[in-house]
Amino acid sequence: MAEIIGVMASVIAVIQLTEAVDKKVSKYLHTVKSVQSVLVPLLGKLRHLTAILSTLQLHLNTTKSSTLQHLHEPLRICEALLTKLKARLDHLQIIAGCIIGPVLDKDSLKHLQRLDDLIPVLQLALDADTLASTHAIEDYLQSLRLESLEQAQMIHHDIQAHHEDTRR
Repeated sequence: MAEIIGVMASVIAVIQLTEAVDKKVSKYLHTVKSVQSVLVPLLGKLRHLTAILSTLQLHLNTTKSSTLQHLHEPLRICEALLTKLKARLDHLQIIAGCIIGPVLDKDSLKHLQRLDDLIPVLQLALDADTLASTHAIEDYLQSLRLESLEQAQMIHHDIQAHHEDTRR
């Protein structure tokens, strides 16, 4: 349980950081039109990451799955990369509606590439958790069907016994 709580805390922290970076990117997107070609794809990646993380958070809140416990390291890396991207965006200088220097420097582009590499890992964990949850639900439903079948057979047997008793 402590593992899941740790993963949940990491997911929440990364969601908050992703939203903070998203807010910065949106601010620059609306104030400096010349950077749209760089920032629109970045915004798309951030929102995709947020969607995956929000779904992971939902799964962690509603299941007792252990398939998501191994996400500590990918989430830690996401947090570090987003912190570096946020720091880069925090230090951009705007003069007369233009950003001085590149929006994303060489290091920022490397961080984005690593973030892109982590998204399939998070998606795979989510898919695995969904599959595990689906199997657990199917097993539970099967056990309910068996119980219902056994109960129906017992009732049928009781009715037959009752009919035989009334015929005598």
